[in-house]
Amino acid sequence: KQYRIWDEWDSVVGDAIARQTRPGQIRAMVLWVNVSNSTWMQQLEFMKRQIVERINERIGERVISDIRFRIGEVTGEE
Repeated sequence: KQYRIWDEWDSVVGDAIARQTRPGQIRAMVLWVNVSNSTWMQQLEFMKRQIVERINERIGERVISDIRFRIGEVTGEE
């Protein structure tokens, strides 16, 4: 079920954030997300709890407990 996150990401975070981010990997219920730049990364830190809640709600169970952001590639598929 965790891998549904990739399918749901754009609708969970919205178009503006989706263009600046790309889910990377999940380790121990932590979702690692690539972010285009440090400005977006800082903004997303403030939204982290809300995004975690939306993802878990969309999937229908608690599939992630935290999100970690890092500067990285956001175009194409991982």
